[in-house]
Amino acid sequence: MLALFAAAAIASTQPQAPSTADPIVVEGRTFKETATDYLDKLIPANIGLQLGRFDQPICPKVMGLAEPYNTQVVDRVREVAKATSIGAAGPGCTPNLVIISAADKKAMIAALQRTRPGYVASVGNDELRRIANSHRPFAAWQVTDEVAADGMPIGSSGNFAAPGNGASDKNDKNGNYVGGDYARLKTTVSPSRLRDTVKLRVLTSVVIVETGALSNVTTRQLADFALVKAMTPTEEREREAPASSILSLFDASVTPEGAPQSVTWWDFAFLKSLANTRSDSFADIQRSEIQSQMVKEVKKVPAGL
Repeated sequence: MLALFAAAAIASTQPQAPSTADPIVVEGRTFKETATDYLDKLIPANIGLQLGRFDQPICPKVMGLAEPYNTQVVDRVREVAKATSIGAAGPGCTPNLVIISAADKKAMIAALQRTRPGYVASVGNDELRRIANSHRPFAAWQVTDEVAADGMPIGSSGNFAAPGNGASDKNDKNGNYVGGDYARLKTTVSPSRLRDTVKLRVLTSVVIVETGALSNVTTRQLADFALVKAMTPTEEREREAPASSILSLFDASVTPEGAPQSVTWWDFAFLKSLANTRSDSFADIQRSEIQSQMVKEVKKVPAGL
């Protein structure tokens, strides 16, 4: 884990080591407040909406950079993904994290819509238009679908009851069996106030960074930015990135030299916490669990790092 960080790179963004002279309650409150600020700026706090998660290990693909930069970014993404329990797929895998360097993000998004519709599936045209017209030098989104809470695909024979004899029994246009007016979903999970019968699954994440913004950015910074960005939901509105995160790399007031030089300890804690919390809970429950885990992870940071 320690090999992921350069001490000089994270000195300005990493949390201070707990002091034995301070009461634990004060330390905990400080960490909790920082974790809350981090999450508030990364993920929406809409109650009832889930945070999607990759079911498969990360398989990065980089487009638009010359060698050896492509390889350096891919290797770094795999390194951080493994260290944070997200997991990295082996050689020959199908890419599910696509990192693109392009002169014009708007033109690139339009090209993907024409030539790679799978890279924009589930993202509405209005949302893509908003992302393309953003003043920021990058664009990012997640391609998602829903599966049953036990992981079974919705609409498969394993999730729907066998057709009955009713006159209204039929398959809908997507091939889902419909008994009367309602699809009959089977799942091993009972609904509750804390858990849903379905969960959001991330199939692919796309991150585009305009080449004009990459001057003096290291391949480590680009890789870490893309991985953290890929783990966060498609934004409903633009939010300021937390200063404690590599995501502040492309903020207007930040230079590559003054930005975090790698994932920070808060980023590391977020990625690891997201990978190790339930994915079938509602968003408010997920956020609470992630926050608690982040505080625990950051408190493990060795003194002096």
